[in-house]
Amino acid sequence: MAVKTCPKCREDNSEAAVICINCGTTLLGKDNAAADSGESNLGVEKREAGGKKSAKTNKFGIVLVVCFLIVCAVLLIINFTK
Repeated sequence: MAVKTCPKCREDNSEAAVICINCGTTLLGKDNAAADSGESNLGVEKREAGGKKSAKTNKFGIVLVVCFLIVCAVLLIINFTK
């Protein structure tokens, strides 16, 4: 089975692939000659396998949820003490 190698991340993709399964870079052909010239995949949405998120994004989400829960708890306490 022939594969296309991504010029950006060097991930092996199937021969029929149009974009890299790892980083979303446009795959132009077996040799990727035009992609090696430094062209990026403008207009192609970057896709990440498995929906991976950065640790910074995860921490921000957790902090946001905790703050929301604290505010809700304070509002409930204030409401029930009246």
